[in-house]
Amino acid sequence: MHKAAQLIKSFKLVSVEQHQDASCEFNLHDNFSDITHSLQHALRAKNISLNNLIPKDIVITSFPGIFYQIYTNLINNATLHAFEDQQQGEIKVAAMIKGDALSVTFSDNGKGMPKGVFDQLFVPFFTTKRGIGGSGLGMSIVNTLVTEKLKGKIRANSEEGIGTSFVIDLKIS
Repeated sequence: MHKAAQLIKSFKLVSVEQHQDASCEFNLHDNFSDITHSLQHALRAKNISLNNLIPKDIVITSFPGIFYQIYTNLINNATLHAFEDQQQGEIKVAAMIKGDALSVTFSDNGKGMPKGVFDQLFVPFFTTKRGIGGSGLGMSIVNTLVTEKLKGKIRANSEEGIGTSFVIDLKIS
């Protein structure tokens, strides 16, 4: 019963927040936890663990719905690409505040990307999964949300056989 209630709460938050463009104060750890409840089934099916390493005391004023969209796209992208030939994997999300800057790190221990793919990571409609579920928009959307909506920066690093990481840097007040 408790799991069902948490899942329903998560769905409600996601559906409401993704349609609101209002800035508000929210807890970053809880924000990430809310979205992960709705994705647990897909992660369990692929034996992927998701570790929320965001400190529980980080509270920011920003756009929680945009963070939901970013998390969802990053997790779905990792599930579809990073772990496609693996029997298990791990995704870690961490954050830290230094002065008026927030840094969020999303990393996986998946297969990593070859240079040709990495170089086109944020190019709209670029996909290695054309015809089998890939639209090539996931990472382009993440880049747009971070740079245009949140006025931040996103960096990526990937090593074949090691995994991929994304660092999102934002100014907070």
